[in-house]
Amino acid sequence: MPGVSAGTRNAVTPCPRTPGRVHPKTKRTLIYLACSPVYSTEIFVGDPIELAEVRWLSLDEAERLLPGMFEPVREHLGRMIS
Repeated sequence: MPGVSAGTRNAVTPCPRTPGRVHPKTKRTLIYLACSPVYSTEIFVGDPIELAEVRWLSLDEAERLLPGMFEPVREHLGRMIS
């Protein structure tokens, strides 16, 4: 059963969460998801106060945008995306 991503308002397949963590500088809790679109890959920022941008990315693209990605997250996304 699809779920709706709060930030994108798009139906996505259910996906396990990554290990969460607290950002070392902002002290905000971060959660990463590896999801697949159900109906469309069209997405938009649903809450511009919380999100600057949303995109569908391959793992390679995510690694280029987030150099030094938190290793447990990278490993989890690698398992989910592969």
